[in-house]
Amino acid sequence: MSLDSPQHQTVNGAPFSVGIVAARYNAMLVESLLGQVVAELRESGVRAQRIITVRVPGSSELPTAAQWLLRRRRLD
Repeated sequence: MSLDSPQHQTVNGAPFSVGIVAARYNAMLVESLLGQVVAELRESGVRAQRIITVRVPGSSELPTAAQWLLRRRRLD
């Protein structure tokens, strides 16, 4: 096992469509995480209109919303 950090690789995200399901509960934490994820996706080339975000009340609804989103949208 190596103790070296993995090398950073660039990804061309232009062809990707990404779905994100985020809870409204604990908004301060979730908003911060969501902002970081969207920023990284945009930095990788994913277009803003190809990032679909769905909000749910809490963590219990996350799996159901993810299934719903995958049935309604074609995502990578």
